[in-house]
Amino acid sequence: MNTRPKIVVAEDELIWRVSISDFLVDQECDVKLAESAGELVAKARSAFEAGEPGPVLIVDGRLPSIQMEGIEAVGQLRESMPAGTKCILISVLSEDDCRSKLAACGIPPRSYVWLQKPFDFDIMLQLIQS
Repeated sequence: MNTRPKIVVAEDELIWRVSISDFLVDQECDVKLAESAGELVAKARSAFEAGEPGPVLIVDGRLPSIQMEGIEAVGQLRESMPAGTKCILISVLSEDDCRSKLAACGIPPRSYVWLQKPFDFDIMLQLIQS
């Protein structure tokens, strides 16, 4: 049985998407990439339906999209997330700057971890492994 962490990284900026992915692959994680909120929803739901244990979502909170931003996509996925799913929201903005959007999307403060860009990838890894 494969026990490598399953991670979906949703980030529109290529440099961040590739850097995070390369780092996590080097840490022996299985990584799926999404560059839009719609792609995030599709890949996360696929992981949930496959019964993958405790997938981790790393989502750019301001992920631009015609349909929705990253925060809105997480809000949409919240009800279908299996137990043990971790959500790490990343953004150049502070958590305080996005607090009202998080609340409007029904995302309670204790259901995610916020990392402000730029952040230390080792801290991100600790959050994944905790």
